[in-house]
Amino acid sequence: MKKKCNFAAMIEILEPLVSWYNASKRVLPWRSTLNPYYIWVSEIILQQTRVNQGLPYYKRFIETFPTIESLANAPQQEILSVWKGLGYYRRALNMHQAAMYIVNKCDRKFPQRYEELLKLKGVGEYTAAAIASISFGEKTPVVDGNVVRVLSRLFLLSGDKKSKKFRVQLAEMVKPSMDYLCPSDVNQGLMELGAMICLPQNPNCIECPVKKWCKAFKANKVEQFPTVIEKNKPKEIFFNYLIITDYKHVLMHLRTDENIWKNMYQFPLIEADKNFHSNELIEHDFFKSQFAGNVAFLNESNVFKHVLSHRIIFAKYFVFTVKKWNNSGYEKIKISELDKFPIPRLIEKIKNEIFLL
Repeated sequence: MKKKCNFAAMIEILEPLVSWYNASKRVLPWRSTLNPYYIWVSEIILQQTRVNQGLPYYKRFIETFPTIESLANAPQQEILSVWKGLGYYRRALNMHQAAMYIVNKCDRKFPQRYEELLKLKGVGEYTAAAIASISFGEKTPVVDGNVVRVLSRLFLLSGDKKSKKFRVQLAEMVKPSMDYLCPSDVNQGLMELGAMICLPQNPNCIECPVKKWCKAFKANKVEQFPTVIEKNKPKEIFFNYLIITDYKHVLMHLRTDENIWKNMYQFPLIEADKNFHSNELIEHDFFKSQFAGNVAFLNESNVFKHVLSHRIIFAKYFVFTVKKWNNSGYEKIKISELDKFPIPRLIEKIKNEIFLL
């Protein structure tokens, strides 16, 4: 990447952008405060979630845990229950650890500087820059996907949008302007433009406040930027769930796998290299050792696909009615109380389908 702007050119672009942002920005609860705790919660929720989807979760989270102390002192299962539906549950676990770190190691004072914020569990460069600039006015550019897209199009810059080197170069382009303009407004203006106008597909260039400076717009190449690097194909995995139930209770257990859904509840599971048919399942060693003779087969589902960012799960479930309870290390849970337990979205889908909840 070659730099294609100087300080004066950047200021010429960012001044009208900041004015547009202050006049047109969306009204969002975390924008009416400089409280770093609220900013942090919003940024973590919005990492993998659109604003309109994340807003009710943000409100619920702040209502349940209004302070860093309340989050630090909360039971992990309660945090996961409040987070339920957002996915990427490791974010919630990381927030809990970070909150405990702030309370126990930082004397309950939220870190203010970018370098100190990076010490918090689950806080990367983007989140640290957002908190430092928005809450404390630090001159640290935020470079998320929206900002990469906006700057790439403005200056016709080619580079891998996930490359740390490319993002550092973009940050270096923006940073000098923060000696002249409010760092928070610069960062939020660029992010807002990317979120509302300079969209990945079908950008609304006519309404763009900086279109007269946009080289991609002038060259009719907006859709070609930023450069798209082909992603690695997500790993395919196969889940065979056993629903052991008397339609008042069901067997579940706490998942401890480090890869996905750690500390979430799920039905007994056989992970294999394929989805079984019922006759194959009942001959499987796991089924024989855990449930044979104590349950009666009722029915099986079709295979359905559940997509995560780095996994594609092909799932299927088999319903068994109980003849004799033998929990075999599983928890016998009342179906009417399942909503009290943190469960992944996939398990919630299965639960609702079987028990019509």
